[in-house]
Amino acid sequence: MRVGYLLGQGQISLERPVDTKVPASCRATTSVKERWEFKALLEPDSGSVKVWHTQLSDEPTGEIVCRQGGGTARMNADPGALVGLLGAGEMVIPLDSTRRKQASFEGLRESLAITVLAVPDGK
Repeated sequence: MRVGYLLGQGQISLERPVDTKVPASCRATTSVKERWEFKALLEPDSGSVKVWHTQLSDEPTGEIVCRQGGGTARMNADPGALVGLLGAGEMVIPLDSTRRKQASFEGLRESLAITVLAVPDGK
């Protein structure tokens, strides 16, 4: 068995919208800022890439606005504990393909797709 090759590691920050269900007379705008850390290792024996990922959530924000009878009500919406279901883990991905990971909890769903685009020459 050969030792795997570290293909790379890195971080990405993004702001992701969170789909929040509200009554028809309301509008919700919720999001969460996240930091993701990745490390990818080529496994030559299997011809696959093993990807470790860690999701670190920051600053969930949001607002719900409801209109009824000529009035408007605004309230803060914090999706905080309701996001981050995917957390940390690993995925084994065959070369030139995509793997998806999904998580759900009490009606909440999240999904993550990681695609191997190319492996550096010489590996």
